[in-house]
Amino acid sequence: VRRFRGVRAVGAVLLLIASSIVLARHLLAEQGIWMYLFSCQLGIGLTWGGMALAESDKVTNMLTRFVPSFIGKPGTTGLGEVRTMDASVLFSDIRGYTGIAERLSAVDTLTMLNAYHSTVEDTISMYGGTIVKTPGDAVLAVFWKDTDDLNHATCALRCAEEILRDLPAMAREWEAAGVKLDVGVGLDAGEVAIGLVGKHHLEPTVIGDPVNVAQRLETLTKTLKCPLIFSEPIRERLSEEIQAECLDEVTVKGRAKPLRVYGVG
Repeated sequence: VRRFRGVRAVGAVLLLIASSIVLARHLLAEQGIWMYLFSCQLGIGLTWGGMALAESDKVTNMLTRFVPSFIGKPGTTGLGEVRTMDASVLFSDIRGYTGIAERLSAVDTLTMLNAYHSTVEDTISMYGGTIVKTPGDAVLAVFWKDTDDLNHATCALRCAEEILRDLPAMAREWEAAGVKLDVGVGLDAGEVAIGLVGKHHLEPTVIGDPVNVAQRLETLTKTLKCPLIFSEPIRERLSEEIQAECLDEVTVKGRAKPLRVYGVG
């Protein structure tokens, strides 16, 4: 029963109850042993156990919607552990969001953000990434595993390109409301730490220099007038067939060393 979920778990419990009743009738008829009380107790116990398992699965499925896959499965010992890994970080942001929120009602803004985030989440998942946070209009995602023979940096870049290609379709609803949907994406790669922060209110997070750089690069998309910018560590990890074009060497806020930034050639 522990292998089943929902309706299957309940069905398995009912089958076990029926089997226990048949066994009790057999023993009563053949051997004269009183088993009806035993079968009732067994049925109650199995029903309670099966419903508890079904409810546990329901809670687990609910938690997996809030806990990213890189944190660990709910109920495992690794849930609160901090892990380090080489990964690519994607940070995207909607330009002019403050003006959009000013023009639209809060309900309309939330409705359109949900539609936008749903499309972006599907694209990120398709390339093996996981969304860590969606602070307002921004999306912070991490890619740490190879997918379809593509390393995580290539997956992150392909994902960013597809998000920008899908932008016209996602923008129709926004344009109908009288606002423009414009998105910038920054990518960086390197070692990051992932885990949960907080005491009573736990929140998944990813920490490391690549996270900060990806966010700074997204800001530079406005200055360099390029919707997608990535760093030297991303370029070094890309597949050979991808042509990267050096856009500039810049100094971003909070960093002493200049960064060479790239776009897709």
